[in-house]
Amino acid sequence: IVMLKNDNVLPLKNDLSKYFITGPNATSIEVLLGNYHGINPNLVTILEGLAGAIEPQSQMQYRQGTLLDRPNANPQDWASPNAGNSDATIAVLGISGILEGEEGESIASETFGDRLDYNLPQNQIDYLRKLNEAAGNNPLIAVITGGSPMNLQEVHELAD
Repeated sequence: IVMLKNDNVLPLKNDLSKYFITGPNATSIEVLLGNYHGINPNLVTILEGLAGAIEPQSQMQYRQGTLLDRPNANPQDWASPNAGNSDATIAVLGISGILEGEEGESIASETFGDRLDYNLPQNQIDYLRKLNEAAGNNPLIAVITGGSPMNLQEVHELAD
C-alpha cells in the first residue's frame, strides 16, 4: 500500500453520519487476488471492510458508479450526486487481473494482459472528476487498485 497524498483527511473518523462508497473495485474479489488463484474463505472486499469498520449509527451508501474500463451504457448518473450528500466519499478505482496479467489470461484485455497505457481508464478519471465536483468541500478519498505502475497525476489533483 502506498499513500500518494493526504490533505489532512486520513485517518478518517469511523463515526461520521454518512459515507458514500463507490467505484468498480469496491466489491471486487478479483482485485484482492491479483494473479493468485488460491481461495481463502475469509476474503473481505474493500466495501465489506469499510462497512465493518464504521460505527453502527453511521449510514453507508454504495453505488458502483462506473464500469472498470469503458463508459457506462446508461448515461444517467445516479452515483456522483451522492458525494455531495455525504460526509466522506471513498472511490475505489484502478485495474484488476481481468485487464492486466502476465500469462495472457486477462479476459477483458485485447492485448492478452499487456497494458499499452499507464493511465487509469479514461471513464474512471471522468467519474472522479464528477465526484470531485459533487463532493464540494467534503473529503474525496481515492483508493487505487492494480499490480503495475500507473500515472496517477489526475487522481492526485482530484482527490484529497
